[in-house]
Amino acid sequence: MNRMYGKLPQEIGNLKNLVVFQLYENNFSGELPAGFGDLHHLTSFSVYRNSFSGKFPANLGRFSPLNSIDISENQFSGGFPEFLCENGNLQLLLALGNNFSGVLPDSYAKCKTLERFRISKNRMSGKIPDGFWALPLATMIDFGDNGFSGGISLDIGVSTSLNQLILLNNRFSGKLPSALGKLTNLEKLYLNNNDFSGKMPSEFGALKQLSSFHLEKNSLTGSIPPELGQCTRLVDLNLAQNSLSGNIPSYIFTDDLIEFSESVRKSVNRSDSGRFREIEVKFH
Repeated sequence: MNRMYGKLPQEIGNLKNLVVFQLYENNFSGELPAGFGDLHHLTSFSVYRNSFSGKFPANLGRFSPLNSIDISENQFSGGFPEFLCENGNLQLLLALGNNFSGVLPDSYAKCKTLERFRISKNRMSGKIPDGFWALPLATMIDFGDNGFSGGISLDIGVSTSLNQLILLNNRFSGKLPSALGKLTNLEKLYLNNNDFSGKMPSEFGALKQLSSFHLEKNSLTGSIPPELGQCTRLVDLNLAQNSLSGNIPSYIFTDDLIEFSESVRKSVNRSDSGRFREIEVKFH
């Protein structure tokens, strides 16, 4: 790991044949030169963990076959870059831990090549563009710790390669779509600290690979669907601070469940086999 510092020279735009640019984990600061938009052969761009600031170069990626970009943990601000997926090659986009604001541009709804997309810990807001939820190759979508609103589209069922869906700490609302049950490769599902309402879909029982599931701090009602007992790989389940009612089905718990949190008032005992035996719980 290097510790280079200073600002990048404007002349960097003269490197017309540059294919890969990596300056991650340094102390570079200031704005990125606009000349990056003139690098038409650039396929990979990584400057994560620096101190770059200001607006992101508007044309970076617009005229190049960019497939990988990591600008995480900097201080970029302003609107989210619009043209990173212009050429339809982008597979990896990591921009977490910046100060981007405003809405996610509509152009990302056409970015069907995306595999990993992380923009958590920014200041973004508004609804997710129509079509974005339908990313057939995506394995990870992370919108966490922003101010996004609106609901989860039924199109989410197209994203069957997803193994991580992270929407925590936003303002998402509406009912949880049954189409989430089509994401049979899902391992981590974090929907906590939003305003989802209605009942938990019984289709969640189809998520056989699910190991970590957080729904706390929403406005969910009704009882826990018994089908959740089919998620035999669950080791982390949190349903606290909703308006759930009824009993906890004993068969939703497996010997592998390490952490279970459902409400602030609970009386749940383990049997000798490690399973939960007493199941009558009042939710608050």
